[in-house]
Formats: sequence, C-alpha cells, structure tokens
Amino acid sequence: MYYEAHGRSQPKQGPPQGPKSEIPGEATGQQLTTGGGQARGPEHADQPHAGQEERLKAPGPERADTVAEAVGTAAMSQLLLQLREELAAVWREKDAALGALSRPVLERVLGASRAEATAAAWEKMEARLEQVLLKLDRAKAGLQATPVTPAQETREGAPKAGSETITEEDGEKETGAPGTQRGGLWQAAAARGGLAKGMLEKEVSALRLSNSNLLEELGELGRERQRLQGELQSLSQRLQREFVPRPVAQVQLQQLRRSVGLLTDELASEKEATEKLRRHLATQSSGLRGLARGPGSEPLQELQACISALVARHREAQQVRARLEEENQRLRGAPASHPEPGTSSKVTAPPEVAALEQDLGKLEEELRAVQASMRGKSQEIGKLKQLLYQATEEVAELRAREAASLRQHERARSSLAAQAQAWGQELKALLEKYNAACREVGRLQEAVADERCRSGDLAARATEQERQASEMRGRSEQFEKTVGLLREKMEHLLGACQDKETKIKELLKKVEQLSEEGLAVRGENARLASQLRDSQKNHEEIIATYRNHLLSAAQGYMEQDVYNILLRILSRQEKRGSAGPEGPGIPLL
Repeated sequence: MYYEAHGRSQPKQGPPQGPKSEIPGEATGQQLTTGGGQARGPEHADQPHAGQEERLKAPGPERADTVAEAVGTAAMSQLLLQLREELAAVWREKDAALGALSRPVLERVLGASRAEATAAAWEKMEARLEQVLLKLDRAKAGLQATPVTPAQETREGAPKAGSETITEEDGEKETGAPGTQRGGLWQAAAARGGLAKGMLEKEVSALRLSNSNLLEELGELGRERQRLQGELQSLSQRLQREFVPRPVAQVQLQQLRRSVGLLTDELASEKEATEKLRRHLATQSSGLRGLARGPGSEPLQELQACISALVARHREAQQVRARLEEENQRLRGAPASHPEPGTSSKVTAPPEVAALEQDLGKLEEELRAVQASMRGKSQEIGKLKQLLYQATEEVAELRAREAASLRQHERARSSLAAQAQAWGQELKALLEKYNAACREVGRLQEAVADERCRSGDLAARATEQERQASEMRGRSEQFEKTVGLLREKMEHLLGACQDKETKIKELLKKVEQLSEEGLAVRGENARLASQLRDSQKNHEEIIATYRNHLLSAAQGYMEQDVYNILLRILSRQEKRGSAGPEGPGIPLL
C-alpha cells in the first residue's frame, strides 16, 4: 500500500473538516516571506526585536558588525522555523486530503499511472524539503561556530602582543640598545586584523543576500503548494459527496484520526521544546559574541598609547646616548684641550636615565592593572562557554527524546496503516457494490468524466511543481557551494593569521638578540672609559714630572740623566733641521 512505502507521511486521515484543515495552510502561507523575508509569523514577531535590542546595547566601535551578524542569525533561525512549519503543514494537508481516499479509488479516479506519479511527486517534494532543512541546520551551526573569527583572535591576541612589546621595550631601555621597530609591527598587525574584518563583513553580506533569495524562492514554493492544496481539498470534497462510506467505517476513521492527532500533538510539543532550547542557545551565543567584542577596544587603545609613549621616550634616550658618544669621541680626539665637557655630560646623563626608568616603572604598573582586568573578562567568557556547553548537551538530550517519539509515532502509524488497509478492503467491497449501482445512472458517468479531466490538469500542475522543486534543489546546491567556498576562505585566513604569529615570534627573538648586542656595546663603552681615565692619569703624571724638571733647571740644578736626554733631543732636532718657532724647548708630549 501507499502508506507503508511512504516513510515520512502520516497514516490515512479523513478529509479536512471545517476550519481545522484550512487554518494550517493559511497560517503557513502568512508566515512564509514573499519579498525577501519581510513578512513574519505571529509567534516569531517579537523574537528578532528582542535579539536586536540586546545587541544594540553592546558598546564598542564594532556595533554595526554585531547588529548585522545578529540580524543574519535571527533571519536564519526564522527561516528554519518557517521551513519546519511548512513541512508539517504539507504533511497535515496532504494526509487530510488523501485520508478518505484509498488506493483503488485513486486509481479509478486518476488512473493507476497518474496516482503513482502523484504519490512519487509528493514523496520527492517531502524528501527534498527535509534535505533543505538539514542543509540549513548545518549552515546555521557553521555560522554559530564562527564567532571566534580571526578578528576576535586578533582582539584577544592584541593585549598579549602589547604586553610582550612593552616588556621587550623595557629591556631595550635598560640596555640602551636600538629596538624601535615594535611600533611598526603593532601597526602592521592592526592593519591585517582590519583587512580580515572587512573580508568577513563581505562574506556576511553575501550570506544575507543568499538568504533573501532563498526566502523569495520559498515564498513562491509556498504559494504553489497552497494552490495545489486547494485543488486537493476540492477533489476530496467532491469524492466525499459522491462516495460516502458506511457509518461504522466513519466512526473507525474518526478514532484513527483522533489517535493520529494525539501523536502529532506530542510531536509538536517535542518540537516546540527543541525550538525553545535552540532559541536559548542562540541568545547565549549572541551574548557571548557581544561580551567578546564589546569592551575589548578600550584596553587596546590604552596599550597603544602606552606603546607610543614608550617609543618616544626610547628615542629620547637614544638621542642622549648619541650625545654621550659624541662627547667620548671629542675626549679621544683632544683630551687635553676639552676635559670639562666630558665630565659635564657624564654628570647630566644619569638623572635623565633615572627619570626614564621611573616612567617605565609606572607604565609597567599600568600594564599589570590592564592585564588583571583582561583576566577577569577571560574568566567571564569561560563561564559563558560552560553555559553554552550545557545548553548543547540539553539540545542533544531533547533531540534523542524527539527521535524516540518519532520512532513511537512510526510504529503507531504502521499499526494504524495496517488497520486502515483492512478497512480499506471492506470499503473497496462496499464501493464496488455502490459503483455497480452508479453505472446505471448517466449523470454519474458524466461527473466521473469531468473529474478525470480535472485530475489530468492536476497531474500537469504536479509535474510543473516537480520541475520547480528541481530548480529549487539546484539553487540549494549552489548555496551549499558558496558556503563551502566561504569556509575555505575562513580556513585560509586562519592559516595566514598563524603564519603572522610565527613571524612576530621570530621578530621578538631578533629584538632579544639586539638587546644582548646593546649590552655588549655598553660593556665596551665602560672599558673604553676606564682606558681613557688611565691615559689621563698618565698624562697628568708626565706633566707633573716635566714641571718639576723645569723648576729644578730654573733654579740651576739639573740631574745628569735629564741633561743627557735634553742633549739627545737637541742633537736629533739639529740633524733634522726642523727647529721651529718654539726654539730649543722641549715638547709637551
């Protein structure tokens, strides 16, 4: 039979009775968006506004990005809810329209080939709608898993990088070595983070556009489905008027309908519980994104200001060091003529270095305070992640319960289908007797001919619906390809960020090497200064001895060794013939 081979449809039900069968189609038609997701259902009207209000309260310079992502997530969740409601409405309306019709009656009215084609078309349509729902669930899970994007990684990694640069520059100031390239590295990392953020914004806008196109196509599909449902309802009403079953069979069919209604209500309640948990999970994830993105910009600005101040002070220290080196060179070139500027530079340099060291201590204290505040925020983020994991576990439990209820529903439906098959055989015998009496009336023959013509029109429309469903499938495959490309781009961006982190680590190692070289240069300067002091001391001793000999010569007393040395010097000068304006005097050196 038809209902045994059809896995997702419900057992046979009676025709739609009054407003109960018409309300689902109308409600789903109203909930389905027709112009890019503008119209919404009444039960989901307040959810996007509440989510937007929560996200608009998030401070920070990235408020527009947060609102855009919130709107995209809300639109995706609303689209999933609408698709599930549309699929449930399709099952209810189809089973309500075909509930009173057994397989032989359909074969008599529509013909065997058309009845099978109609059943296969309904099965394909339901299977494709289920595939679309699964794909959209995966896309939504991927969008919810991407909050920790490279932009957020750069935001979380920026304070760490800033602290590393501050400590490295502190070491450079203590040693006095050059290392002013950290500010440029920081600016380059910030520029790369902005580029990754722009690419993510482009991808979010493309996803938004694809969602709007999908909503428009689903609106067209919903309108076609409503038209087909109306035709099926008219056909079922005519068949009810012409083929009235026995009262006993009607009572049994009503009992079956009640049992199926109870099962569907239980399934709907389980689905509502799962939807509530999914919405709760979405709100928690959105809150986590807002917390991770909101107040993270203020510490970054403070760190950048501290780094710029440190760079300026480091440059000042380098200038002071350059002046000291110039003074050292002057002392080397003319130690006798300029002894005082070197001593003055040595006296003025230490207070400036001490002031710089005090400023560095203050900046280190400010950096520790900022790091403590960031640790508190990381603890809050960890708590929110724990809540998110708990919510996912609850969703998994509810899904397991939903699967168990679906299995129970399938078992009940199979048993009800077997009973309906037995009753269908009884109805078949009754209908054969009734048709034997109806053959004598020409009016019924003309009505059957009219119904066959109309069933042909319905079959043509069903083929058209199948073609449109195939087009929808192609578009959904295109959407899947675009989502795959976006994921590949995200992976590429993550790899690029990791490469940049490795390069930054290498640069930090180079800075450490430069600081070590600065320490070596400082030791060399100290050694040269000690040598200079020794040379000055020797020079002063030579001048003192020279003056003593001059005084003794002026007094008329001169040692024999000194006299011999003077005679030797005079003889050398006479040989060279280079007696200058100084006369026979002795040179200073």
